[in-house]
Amino acid sequence: MMLSTSLALKKSQADVFLTTDDRLFKKAQKNYQLINVKVNNPVQWLAEIIQAEESNNENPT
Repeated sequence: MMLSTSLALKKSQADVFLTTDDRLFKKAQKNYQLINVKVNNPVQWLAEIIQAEESNNENPT
């Protein structure tokens, strides 16, 4: 399953791969060089996005 997932990610040129599957998440993190896509949990990813947006709103350029 990991090989098919990595091939799909390479073709999609995704910026981030979100998963709630802990086993898949750990495998994807270990194989980052193969898939070359940031892997995250959707909740953690959303928290990072919100925090980044709040930081940008506090420090407008």
